[in-house]
Amino acid sequence: MRQQKQVAARDTLSKYAKIASGFHFEGEGSLSQSVSSLLGSNEDLDVIAGVLLSCQNGDFSLLRRLSPILRRNDGYTVWTSCIHIVSYAGTWQDVKEFSRSISDIGNSDSEKHFQAVLFGNSNDRRAISDLLSLYFETNYVDTLSQIRAYISYQLESANDILFDGIEDPDDEEQPPSIEDRELYAKLVRDRFDEVTSRLPRSETPLFEGSEYNVLGVADSLRQQIEAGSEPDERLFRTKMIFEAATGADCSRFYDDIGRFNRLAAMATVEEFLDRDDMRHFQPGQRYFFGHPIPL
Repeated sequence: MRQQKQVAARDTLSKYAKIASGFHFEGEGSLSQSVSSLLGSNEDLDVIAGVLLSCQNGDFSLLRRLSPILRRNDGYTVWTSCIHIVSYAGTWQDVKEFSRSISDIGNSDSEKHFQAVLFGNSNDRRAISDLLSLYFETNYVDTLSQIRAYISYQLESANDILFDGIEDPDDEEQPPSIEDRELYAKLVRDRFDEVTSRLPRSETPLFEGSEYNVLGVADSLRQQIEAGSEPDERLFRTKMIFEAATGADCSRFYDDIGRFNRLAAMATVEEFLDRDDMRHFQPGQRYFFGHPIPL
């Protein structure tokens, strides 16, 4: 019996593993009519899948079901899946409430890393302030690098000074000094003021130094794919925004061992750009599977 439970758990994990790196999963078509049974399951990954399918249908009210799941789990797939769904499908209030749930669990560098992912994926301009706060609170080099990347993705059209930071390049394994962090924060705030001064509304979300625009995201993704360079984290992040907003299945971007499939990626983006209904995506509005997310 114990062995059967272990096999069942592995099968469940395998079925939903793709939620940690996208918004489609194995067998979702056959499950789309049984959301209620997923939400009533004793398996947390089933519930996560049910919440995701509800959000795909434009019902974001069930995002609150994810906080209790996070509290009773410590697995990477569960944490990453929950954080991705909330950050890409939730309002800023949802993101902040989920961040408090993470803080209630702990205040280590690990929790701060996941908070950075949560804030960074939101494209909300208010995330910049929270990311800078985390930048002063953690000394974990990987998390510091991740924070700079998320700030760059919102405020820079390509990896530049906000992405690289101003640390000593000969001492990359050491966290920056307080003085260097202060200098970096000033660069971020100056760039933030420059970008937001050009935006039409105070609540406008950000993408690559401009107003968030689904068509702009698709065009940026197309250009990155066309560039022919080795795919990096910026391309993956743009892919995630594009997939979340449009509902396009981007699972063909990478094969089973993580190799980038440039032709399949380009075909996916071009298929979206050829759609007759793509003009319903309005500038300054975030979407999840084509459904507008309240600002």
